[in-house]
Amino acid sequence: MRGCSLFTSNPRLFIKHDELAGFIGTTRPKVTEHLNVFMTKDLIEKGRGYIVIRDIEGLKKINMIYSLIIEI
Repeated sequence: MRGCSLFTSNPRLFIKHDELAGFIGTTRPKVTEHLNVFMTKDLIEKGRGYIVIRDIEGLKKINMIYSLIIEI
């Protein structure tokens, strides 16, 4: 990851979809698909080479729900 600022109100992550995919062990199309869903829910903003987290609490809720589903 080239850099990120996690200590601001809207953290900006400078990372490309393929870099993120490699980091989390999935494919670029899957990353893009999920980021687009997060964008439609106004959880993130994304552009060429960056992602801005707009609603960290909303992302945490999605993570919690996903974790519960995996446990079942």
